[in-house]
Amino acid sequence: MYYNVNLLAILAASIGSFILGWVWYSPKVFGTVYRKLQKNMYEGQTPEETKKHMIRGSLVMILAGLVQAAVLYFLVLITRAGSVSQLMTISFLTWAGFSLSGIAVDTFWKGLSPKLIIIDGFFGLFSNVLMMFILILIL
Repeated sequence: MYYNVNLLAILAASIGSFILGWVWYSPKVFGTVYRKLQKNMYEGQTPEETKKHMIRGSLVMILAGLVQAAVLYFLVLITRAGSVSQLMTISFLTWAGFSLSGIAVDTFWKGLSPKLIIIDGFFGLFSNVLMMFILILIL
């Protein structure tokens, strides 16, 4: 089966997710609390090392956003979802099954605060929904 791929839609959805993450994890929203809950993730790092870490993290977030947007894009095409309820169902199921479950396991395995599940989990949900709306607007 052949699908026309709208790379602009996938790129726009990925950029939207990145911008949401930039705001979500900023010090004025959840960034300050998030850093405290990370249990000294940056402890012992020089400011230069922290900056490199943030740049690498941002690049990975952009690449992961591209993959996530592409998966959502193809799920919409494969399922032929057209109604808002169908699109939100895809967003919710992919978030709960792949994002939230992974965040929960990772958080508990590392012995981190369950509050991180709330911060990261809701970011994942809102990011999925935002990507879905961007994809649909451009498709």
